Amino acid sequence: MDEIDVQILKLLKTNARMRVKTISSIVMLSEPSVKNRISKMIESGVIDGFHVDVNYEKLGYMIGFFMKITEIKMAISEFEKRIQEFPDFQEYYAVTGTEKFIIKGHTKDIASLNAVILKMERMAEFNTSIVLHKMKLDD
Repeated sequence: MDEIDVQILKLLKTNARMRVKTISSIVMLSEPSVKNRISKMIESGVIDGFHVDVNYEKLGYMIGFFMKITEIKMAISEFEKRIQEFPDFQEYYAVTGTEKFIIKGHTKDIASLNAVILKMERMAEFNTSIVLHKMKLDD
């Protein structure tokens, strides 16, 4: 990877649907060269996919939260299977540090979050933080 590849990645992170023609004019390379570079990054696994960034508030999910799991009350495989049944969970991370896992989620309101918490209490010990503000940082 060189500086042009890094520049292409930054552009695609800003807008994964950006046209190759637009990217080629910004990085000052031909369209076939840019297309080839993107293909190579996909094949090598540097680009792992093109994703949609969902605005959960627009869908009525007004509360963003993180659950920091310190202990689970069952086998990890069972826990991982059961949390997939929670529609309010979007991401799950196994981490180092005080917590063992962190779950990112969104719910419609506080009552919905409370329902999630009550279900999770049977499965794990955890601390929940509600998101007050989100800011996306550029790599």
